Amino acid sequence: MLQLGRYLRKSNVLTAITSNQNILFYQITSGLKRVKQIVGYNEEVIDLAYVGKDETHIAIATNTEQINLYNIKSFDFNIIYGHTDIVICLDKSYDGTVLISGSKDHTARIWSIDVDNENFDNQVNCLGVCIGHTAAIGTVAFSKKSLKFCLTGSQDRTIKYWDLSHLGESDENFRPKALYTNKAHDKDINSIAVAPNDKIFATGSQDKSVKIWSIADGKLLGTCSGHKRGVWSVQFSPVDQTIATSSGDKTIKIWSTTDFSCLKDENVVVSGGADSLINLWEDCTIEEMEKRVREEEEQILKEQDLANYLLKKDYKNAISLAMSLNQPFRLLNLFTEILDNRAEDTSITGSESIDKIIATLSKEDIEKMLIYIRDWNTNAKYFRTAQTILHAILKTFSSDELLEINGIKEVFTYYQIIIYLLKVEFIIYIDGTFISLQFSY
Repeated sequence: MLQLGRYLRKSNVLTAITSNQNILFYQITSGLKRVKQIVGYNEEVIDLAYVGKDETHIAIATNTEQINLYNIKSFDFNIIYGHTDIVICLDKSYDGTVLISGSKDHTARIWSIDVDNENFDNQVNCLGVCIGHTAAIGTVAFSKKSLKFCLTGSQDRTIKYWDLSHLGESDENFRPKALYTNKAHDKDINSIAVAPNDKIFATGSQDKSVKIWSIADGKLLGTCSGHKRGVWSVQFSPVDQTIATSSGDKTIKIWSTTDFSCLKDENVVVSGGADSLINLWEDCTIEEMEKRVREEEEQILKEQDLANYLLKKDYKNAISLAMSLNQPFRLLNLFTEILDNRAEDTSITGSESIDKIIATLSKEDIEKMLIYIRDWNTNAKYFRTAQTILHAILKTFSSDELLEINGIKEVFTYYQIIIYLLKVEFIIYIDGTFISLQFSY
């Protein structure tokens, strides 16, 4: 639907803006020939297909009645008109020169694609319309080796085989004949795929099942069961006798087409969705498992290093490693042991080396240490050690330095006194505010 138009006098061109924000340019001197168009906005990307002999263009169904045709390199844009309701699905012929589209208008349209034609109006022509379904067509598929037939699947739960042997012999009024119609599933049919040899095809449905059929007569050959939600896509392997399926249960399964058993999950999947994005996904399960194993091995090695540092009384490395491993209990035992065996009465912690190590802690490490102290302080058994390490921190760092630590206010609870005595200053945390109280001995 056109919403706005404007005449450009110098170029003798009439511009028009459509309801989906596309800009169209018509040359007046050539009988309103469409000479250029600019895409404005893509709705939800529902389906796409590469077209052209060298796959230089891409046809996209975008939740509208039209199909958008893009040149991949230049992004020149064309619009394919014909359907009267939203286009849901697309497929291309084996050579990329013919496109089929299925729509909510219950029809499938077949289009010739001549991407090398400089005339926009002649790049795409309707070759015929498949009429017979009683509900929206949700999936379409061409023959893989020729243009002898196509298949359609619908929300009416049937599949139809259409004879295309006379395609191109008439104009867009050509109506292919359905040689057979089968009630295939108990719910909407979401996907159809034809095998590379054109002998069998597969369907995936909202009823959670995948079915394999004979193309010659439409006979059901077997059913693949195992998905826990609707099946949205089915694809044949180009080299093996297998099919891949994707489902709303967030899994991709590989099935045998000989005994219909599930063989495995696949590694890579491409998805398009309502966010207008096309994403390439890779299964990283093995990599994640290997990473987890490596992390566990590194953890064991670090644990051994920590034990060695403690044995050697290398307190600097022991404290640093214990904090990086997030092992507050090992730190607590270390501090408690030093405090109980107090070798140096002049130090706060019982060891001047420990006092110096605390003085070199980063702001991040101080925050982590204060969290440990807060937790230790909740147990009377560890109260003495907690208060000693707290005293060492407060003796070393000023209140201004402590207030610069990110998250310091979240470390302590409402109305809790976090620092008892720092030189001649009390710092109290009350009502979300740090209050400094000065006094003299």
